[in-house]
Amino acid sequence: MRHELLWSWTELIGEVFATEYRGPFFHSLVRMQKPQNILELGTGLGTTAFWMAQAVKENGRGHVWTVDNGGSWPHVIGSLFSDAHRVDWVTSQSREETSRRLERSPELQPLLVAALGELMSPPDAPEHLQLQTWIHDVATVLGVRPQLDQLTGSLSLEQTHPDLRDDMEGQLKPVLEQPIDLLFSDTQHSPENLLCLLTRFLPWMAPSSSIFIDSAATALDTHLTAHRVADQINHGKLPAIFLAGTSPEQRQKLTDFVMTRRLTVIDLVEGVDRQQNSVLWIKIEPVNVVPYPLSRMHEMGRAPNIPRERIVALFEQGTFTTPEFSQHYQDMGTLRTMANGLSPEQLRQVLAFIGSIGANRG
Repeated sequence: MRHELLWSWTELIGEVFATEYRGPFFHSLVRMQKPQNILELGTGLGTTAFWMAQAVKENGRGHVWTVDNGGSWPHVIGSLFSDAHRVDWVTSQSREETSRRLERSPELQPLLVAALGELMSPPDAPEHLQLQTWIHDVATVLGVRPQLDQLTGSLSLEQTHPDLRDDMEGQLKPVLEQPIDLLFSDTQHSPENLLCLLTRFLPWMAPSSSIFIDSAATALDTHLTAHRVADQINHGKLPAIFLAGTSPEQRQKLTDFVMTRRLTVIDLVEGVDRQQNSVLWIKIEPVNVVPYPLSRMHEMGRAPNIPRERIVALFEQGTFTTPEFSQHYQDMGTLRTMANGLSPEQLRQVLAFIGSIGANRG
């Protein structure tokens, strides 16, 4: 029921900030990769955060943090009821459609009524508290409140050197208690903001993680900057701006990052002609010969399927000594020796016999 309610919510407000496709995309990604620590910069109307929180809930682990200073809250609420979007309650053209949708999900109506009330007669509470209260109320109705926290404060993406632990008056400290697995920046996306974002957050990203930047794939200057930076880092170089004004600790973390990570930039562009029509995905992985997150590998070195725990042991602990694996290679060697002296028909019989043994064991 809650999942259906989230779909209804997305139908009602998704077009306001072009999240009707993005939300389900992030839900699928979180379900698939199971990140533990998710940070969103720029809450908007919360749709993307709600979808990720729903995925975290289904995974049974992880948490979503969404950050906003509430400064654009009147504009956000105004956009919700703007003539430019079909969810407008004010014009007769869309009122009928919205009413039909709310009839299917009456739990959502009080939330939109509250938002409209704040637009018409703003309460005395500061804007950031209005936003936080509303986001938490929506999360409660959608059934994802335990999986999501809305933090209020301003995070500077115009400087490279402030320590994240001291930013936002320390509100980010709970987020930084463990590496960030997924970072979604839905704020500024100029080349300068991109460089500041990477300088400040790369040292805090998990070895296998992702950074998403809204609209940056179709902002040509930012798109080119992202690809250029990734190319430099993948060649073991650290752009000079990454070191400008940074502390010795930050420099060391960034240097270690360049030595041990590789970046892949993926442009996710919608086939829709509108202002917010893309997401830039910077995929971070350790320098290695296997893809991440570490998972079961198939046909690796002619070995049988290798479970995840053995892959982790091999590539993170440097050990891979199991009797089963060694025996497999001995068996393969014996089989190859036998095969050299067998006719095609005899070889088919041997393989059929081996297959029957495997089936009986299963």
